[in-house]
Amino acid sequence: MRDHGGQLGLEISATGAVFRMSLPISGQPGEVTEPGALGGAEGSGPARVLVVDDEAEIAELMRAMLEGAGFEVATAESGAVALELLEAARFDAVVSDLRMPDMDGAALWRALTARWPHLARRVLFVTGDTLSPGAEAFLADAGCASLDKPFSRSDRSTASPRC
Repeated sequence: MRDHGGQLGLEISATGAVFRMSLPISGQPGEVTEPGALGGAEGSGPARVLVVDDEAEIAELMRAMLEGAGFEVATAESGAVALELLEAARFDAVVSDLRMPDMDGAALWRALTARWPHLARRVLFVTGDTLSPGAEAFLADAGCASLDKPFSRSDRSTASPRC
């Protein structure tokens, strides 16, 4: 984790303890971004995350996890619907499935790169397909982090950096 410019912290409360791992979105050491820092200008409220997944159960699990961490979350069932939401509202990050019908995560990322390049650097792919040569090559080229399916709430700090 340190080799990727990340940090590991321990948060203790009356109800228990949590280890929190932070990795830089850009892959450059020293650019670790905490959830609250994803938002825009100071006082603009919680960071807004768009979750894109064609599996409703997965999208709802991610929504619950992110809302529990203090993010404001919207969901889209496809890349095409995600683009419509991105046209209508501001988002600070995108969590997307890689393999979806209609418009997959790679096509969504290419659209983000063309239209919202700052947002294309803030994408986390959630996929069960990281072992296929095509998916592995795309993730390496895109420089985005990924989280392998299946995952659970306890896996929320184990996203694999691809930067």
